[in-house]
Amino acid sequence: MKEEKFEKPKSMAEATRRQVEDALEELDKDDDDEELQRKLLQLQLNSSNDESRVIRVLSSMFQHMTESKEGVNEMRLQSGVVSSFCQLFKLSKNTTFSDCRLDFGVQVHATKKIINGIGEVKGAKSCPESASLDTYRLGLFGLNMLWKYELKSSLVFQVQEQEAVNWICTIHKGICLMIEVERFLLPTTYLEFVDMKGKVNKLYNLSLLYKSRCVKEEDDEEGNKPKPCTTSKVSTAKDHTNAKASSSTEVGL
Repeated sequence: MKEEKFEKPKSMAEATRRQVEDALEELDKDDDDEELQRKLLQLQLNSSNDESRVIRVLSSMFQHMTESKEGVNEMRLQSGVVSSFCQLFKLSKNTTFSDCRLDFGVQVHATKKIINGIGEVKGAKSCPESASLDTYRLGLFGLNMLWKYELKSSLVFQVQEQEAVNWICTIHKGICLMIEVERFLLPTTYLEFVDMKGKVNKLYNLSLLYKSRCVKEEDDEEGNKPKPCTTSKVSTAKDHTNAKASSSTEVGL
């Protein structure tokens, strides 16, 4: 279903990907933080916008790494590596992030403000039953975004401990679907950050799926060009009004 709906996963240009991977591997060998930041900045300047966005996310994540494994609590994740991860959905310089609840919500400002992505962070002690219920709730929020803002697709994600699971919510042949598109571990230590070299294409593919599927294009006054978009920071769902599925629609979650 995933490949039928979204085609094959996209990959970063091989030359750029290899340079990113080499930079991370050299960090493991040389332990030179400043050299890594310099290389990532240079790659960011010399890459396409889509590739540059992924490299910028990695550079931001690096600022939150620690030498030893510390307690991975919800607040540390939310204010640290997850906040950096959300930069993956910052598609223009006009994008702003502001706190809201769920844990994170992506706002896009075109002719009117819309929300096309939400996510939540769960601590290590969350029980499986609670996580499953929250996943279902995320699906309902995802579907509500489709109806409320007339979107083709919306993005939802859940970070539990360090595992980030990302879904695209969409409608296929009259059935509402929540399709998992990418799953990976977010780093909290320098050693885990080096392992991100194997996740570069996952970040890249997720960013392009969001860009191509979830951003609503609207005609401007001069023609058929999309309006400039901005993103806004993700929130915690506990304070949101519960999204309700239409009683006449089959929900495939």
